[in-house]
Amino acid sequence: MPSTAPPPRPAASPQPPLRPELSPEEEQRLAEGARQNISDVQRLITELQGRPLKPPQRESLQTAMNFLDQARTALGQRDYPRAANLASKARALTDELAATSK
Repeated sequence: MPSTAPPPRPAASPQPPLRPELSPEEEQRLAEGARQNISDVQRLITELQGRPLKPPQRESLQTAMNFLDQARTALGQRDYPRAANLASKARALTDELAATSK
């Protein structure tokens, strides 16, 4: 009796993530914005760690710290759009926490 199983698929070779082509000026703008947000967020995180936070706020703070770590990694990999996006997510979380935990 012949087998009706489909033939195995060839393993897909991993592709590097697609990045939009950016002008040097745009790359520099994104990199500077990401660095500024990373710096600002780090200061806010340090301040927030000294405040009494409720469990959901502590979770948000941890998420912001994770975004910050990922933003630093992306910056080191010269993935400026991703770094800027992650840094702005961390910034939004820490700004909200700063406003609600006074």
